[in-house]
Amino acid sequence: MVINDGNSISIYIFHGGTSWGFSVGANWDNNAYSAITTSYDYGAPLDESGRPNAAYHALRGTISARFDGIPDVPSKPPMSSTHPIHMKPYLSLLDALPPKHSSNALTATSRALTLDDGPRDRVLVFVNKKRIAIVDSRVQNRTDVHLDLKRGDVLDLLVENYGRINFGDHLTDQRKGIVGDVYVGSVRAQPPDQYQLPCDQPGNAGCKNHAYWL
Repeated sequence: MVINDGNSISIYIFHGGTSWGFSVGANWDNNAYSAITTSYDYGAPLDESGRPNAAYHALRGTISARFDGIPDVPSKPPMSSTHPIHMKPYLSLLDALPPKHSSNALTATSRALTLDDGPRDRVLVFVNKKRIAIVDSRVQNRTDVHLDLKRGDVLDLLVENYGRINFGDHLTDQRKGIVGDVYVGSVRAQPPDQYQLPCDQPGNAGCKNHAYWL
């Protein structure tokens, strides 16, 4: 109907793209946070590599039925082949950190680890460098896990950022990390030692050849 009436149309996005590095975003769908991939084509007629797809041919069919002299279908860009990519350890996440000290003495052997206002967005829970639980913001009403601890145990929380929502009503609610306090049983475990793990230049964070690669 729009074309029949002689109107112009605007297509967004026409050529798919890719968000690089850590710039991937997120959506808020059906009242829930939803992480997205680095793919940024959103159903574009040309995919991320510039290849025409079903949406392109549907648009072309609609336009060519009403207008003459439209350009030929663009050729697919050549694709290169690669050798297998072998992944190598990048960062010994726990052993690359400075020495830790304890802020609170814990004596109980069985307690609940509680993240007061929840994780942003996923927390991997380690006891003595062994992963024992995951707290994920996408799992509704899950802000605590059960731990068996004894005096001298080392508790590590590795926080992962899934990406920030980039439109809509939640733009001002995108702080990442552990929001609120951390409790082990009734003991407030704040302030914990906090470390940022740099991921921009391999080798600069004290990477070690160790059994605890993650």
